[in-house]
Amino acid sequence: MQLFSGQKYLNLAMLLLLLLTIAGLQHLTTNASFLAYFDQKDPLFAEYQRLQENFTSRERLLVVVQRKDGGSLLEADGFYRQSRDLHKQLEGLPEVVRVRGFLTALKLKSNIFLSPRARTALDGSFISADSSTALIVLDVALQNRKSARQILAFNGQVTALVDAAYSDDIAGYLSGTMALNNAYIDTVRHDLKYFIPVLLGIMFGLLWWSFRRFAIPLMLMGVGTLSTLAAFGTISWMGYSVTAINAFTPIIIIGLSLVTAMHNVLSFYQARAEGKSAEQAVKDSFQMNLKPLTLSCLTTAVGFLALLFSPSPPVMVTGIAAAVGLGVSYLLTISWLQAGLRRFAPPAEVAAGCMARLNVSRLSCGGQKRVVSAAVLLLLLGGWGLTQLTVDDNVYEYFPEDYSFRQSVNIIDKELSGASGISYVISAGEGRAFAPADLETLDAFTGWLKAQPEVLKVVPGSGALKQPDSWTRLVEEQLYNPDTHMLKLRVRMPQQSARAMIAFDDRVRQWVEENPGTLNIYTGGSADLMFAHLSISNARSMLLSLLVALFAISLFIGFMFRGWRLMTLVFICNFAPLILAYGLLGISGGAITLGSAVVMGMIIGIIVDDSLHILFKYRRYRRSEPEAAALQRLWTDVIPAVFISSLTMILALTVGLLSDFKPIFEISLFSIVIIFIALLADMYLLPGLLKMRFFQRHFR
Repeated sequence: MQLFSGQKYLNLAMLLLLLLTIAGLQHLTTNASFLAYFDQKDPLFAEYQRLQENFTSRERLLVVVQRKDGGSLLEADGFYRQSRDLHKQLEGLPEVVRVRGFLTALKLKSNIFLSPRARTALDGSFISADSSTALIVLDVALQNRKSARQILAFNGQVTALVDAAYSDDIAGYLSGTMALNNAYIDTVRHDLKYFIPVLLGIMFGLLWWSFRRFAIPLMLMGVGTLSTLAAFGTISWMGYSVTAINAFTPIIIIGLSLVTAMHNVLSFYQARAEGKSAEQAVKDSFQMNLKPLTLSCLTTAVGFLALLFSPSPPVMVTGIAAAVGLGVSYLLTISWLQAGLRRFAPPAEVAAGCMARLNVSRLSCGGQKRVVSAAVLLLLLGGWGLTQLTVDDNVYEYFPEDYSFRQSVNIIDKELSGASGISYVISAGEGRAFAPADLETLDAFTGWLKAQPEVLKVVPGSGALKQPDSWTRLVEEQLYNPDTHMLKLRVRMPQQSARAMIAFDDRVRQWVEENPGTLNIYTGGSADLMFAHLSISNARSMLLSLLVALFAISLFIGFMFRGWRLMTLVFICNFAPLILAYGLLGISGGAITLGSAVVMGMIIGIIVDDSLHILFKYRRYRRSEPEAAALQRLWTDVIPAVFISSLTMILALTVGLLSDFKPIFEISLFSIVIIFIALLADMYLLPGLLKMRFFQRHFR
């Protein structure tokens, strides 16, 4: 049976397409470095590269050592000897370029020629004032800094050495960029370990309960799996790498694939329940759903491609992979799935039993005016909540409190010179060494920095620069490049939110502009500042992409329906869930973060599908039936598919709530909330608005 001309050629073409795209998986690479989250054309990335090139191109691993009972490490039995042995063992690791830390600081402090001011400046950098906490800094050169395997192996090796070096009353924690990369890898492993089996189990169980045929969930999940493999193969061919945040993309693609096919499968069951043959049921279902299926896939793909507005490459990869996966899923649905439905068609009585079980018309309610009035009040509440919404983020809070990395950050904040910071590169001019007049300007700058409330330490202090051997020591500490005569000034502070970090850097820029001198003080650079700007710019980009996608989809729908009234209807029913969800976030005092902003960019493509199916089929029913009968058919023929597809997506996304990675948790939570509100809008608000005379004019 040919559903359309050229179907057998499409079946063959799909085989070739899958072989070609899935072959790309052999080139799939992962990138475990935090730098993968930044566009290399970003000016802040360029500034970070300038720091790396002028001072050190090494990754840095911090080892925080703390006495558990709060006592002095220096009074612990054998601590000096154990620390010296540990230093030697760390220096013996082939990846370690340099080891420095509290032993070096203590040696310097014991130098009788060191001034009291310089001696005091060493406090807090490597050992806390009460000596309960100490720091060891490793400069590390891995063969491949993007390799998750090498990062995990090296961090594991250092952890084992630290644990073996000290007694049980001294604890060791890892921090710094290497530990941050390690934390990202751990979250991916945790998510993949639990997400995929639980996700597949939930989906299979729900689909089996709905259709009572093992072949149906196997076919639907097979389409989703093939679409996911094809999507990741395609991004591999395109040269993209996979990062931690992309671990959630397969769930999105498989969920979308189920939603795409659900209306088709339920229409097929409906026809079988009416006693039609398998071939006729496939034909009727295909004809009924082809146009809304095509349009909904197109709009969903547009929604995900809106993620290309994001400044972060991994978010862009999610958009491309989801759009490609959805396209492959669409082609598989109109080709191979149709053959599968005909081959594994359920008996009429089984189909009738399934349709009776999925009948959700008992959930319908009257009271159109009450529903619309309640929706208006909720939208007003949501609109007010939007006015309270802010954009902010904290990259350190991406990980749970009991994570070793998070614990190390909290300890550094409390006991040492702070986990956050910005480095400023300073030069006296092109290739010119610092003169005494330059040091006076530098003294004023460091003095102003130290006076800022969030600053804990500025390294090097201007006083230390006036010591006879200070510049030699700065070269050793990689704070001064004698070839370019560039000085790195590190400003340390406790964890800062994205807005606070950017506000501090803005104040610095303002001071530099208002105090022109002989020094060149370049733009600040650090991983903290880069993540701060990424969070803010990503949120703005996602808001822009949401508005662009919403207006583009609405205009396209208006063109397809040949009427602006239905365009308005789609706009209201799909914008309302977003207003309410983000309004509630604003009312609760929350802020838009990286995770919640990504949802903003992609969700419109998901929730608009069901509205399209409802409107397309309602218009079809109205051609032969009165208003009341057409609305009733929505509840028996269309809304069951809306209900079961939304329920499937919600249950699938619930798995994301188990994630230890906050962006994944937030993506899951916000998606669930918005899909649930969109489901209520499709079940109650949309039918209620369709009863209104204003919208009924379109169907006359």
